[in-house]
Amino acid sequence: MLINIVSLIFLLCSAEAAQAGIVFWHQEIGDREFVSKILKDFQEQSGIAVEATLIATDHYKSTLIKQAQRGALPDVIFCPGDYASMAEQLNLSLLPNALKAKDISSDVWMTTSSSGKFYGLPVILGNHLMLFYNKSLVKGAPTSWSQFAHGRKTHDPPVIGWNFSEMYWFAPFIQAYGSGIVKDAAPNLNTPAMVQALKTYKKFADEGLVDRRCSYDCASKDFYDGKYPYAIDGDWALSLARQKLGKNLGLAKLPSLDGHEMPAMYSTMGLLFPGKSLSGPKREQIIKLARFLVSDSIQGDLWRVLHRIPVLNSARKQFENQANQDDKVILGALAAAKAMPSDPAVAYSWEAMRRGFLRYLGGRDSAEDIARYMQVTAESELANRPDNPQK
Repeated sequence: MLINIVSLIFLLCSAEAAQAGIVFWHQEIGDREFVSKILKDFQEQSGIAVEATLIATDHYKSTLIKQAQRGALPDVIFCPGDYASMAEQLNLSLLPNALKAKDISSDVWMTTSSSGKFYGLPVILGNHLMLFYNKSLVKGAPTSWSQFAHGRKTHDPPVIGWNFSEMYWFAPFIQAYGSGIVKDAAPNLNTPAMVQALKTYKKFADEGLVDRRCSYDCASKDFYDGKYPYAIDGDWALSLARQKLGKNLGLAKLPSLDGHEMPAMYSTMGLLFPGKSLSGPKREQIIKLARFLVSDSIQGDLWRVLHRIPVLNSARKQFENQANQDDKVILGALAAAKAMPSDPAVAYSWEAMRRGFLRYLGGRDSAEDIARYMQVTAESELANRPDNPQK
């Protein structure tokens, strides 16, 4: 009798949870209208309700961690693939075989994996930085950083805006000097490339090429308003940039640095499933939503409507075959970019870099000291993390 009562309670709870709909978080500020439309289409076609919440990019990761601590995570998050490195913190479900689409390349699948396990379903490929410019203010884009500096005087105002203290914008400078932030699943920060990147980055700010106080507004609002003729931003900002500048928006790959190509990082925007949501009562509804977002129809709309790169090989080939000049720049910048690792070491490397970078801007230590500080900090915190299997 007791077993029957418990079973009945479970069924009632499951039915109530399923009826409540899927709780879906995303950070697609520039493409929020597109996200709202496709989720509405899904609800109309499936009868499954989706409660969507837009979270500001700067607060997305920290908000997820806080919600995990409270036991109040959403069912699905649409986020950069490297969030898979937070599998333990977010209690992520492993990706079931039912969602492993065959038309997605193995290298794309790797972007939503961590420590050899697959946690996410890629949806959009790219997430890479490019040089944006305003054609009403300048004729074209410099191909090297030395061209930006040519003829400048100390008192000249900054000409380019980007999120200066955000490490995703700093990473291409490290890569231009021949190193990545992770090597063999371990932090790789105490390198000659890091030292040179720190010096060059600070030099650009000291010379007034870029304002070191710049936040994301410099690459978006200030750029759109004409304060800066150039900006560095990602493919996620293309829709809004086109709305604001129209035909005056120009795109180019990142300029070369000291004779070296400057590859951005690339990743995917994909679906992850926090709080072991794929083991819960909404499993079937979530799987239906995930399949919908990698359907031929939605993947086609990604490039036709947004000019963003789909993960399905068939859709990406269509995009490449029908690409306009801007599309070719986007695809070319992706081809030159380097995949962002999604090992647990990445999250700790980013945080160690951020802290060390701020110390360096404050003039407290040399670039060499800061590189060592970053390495020691990342290694220590990685080793002492709660989910470290070697502890």
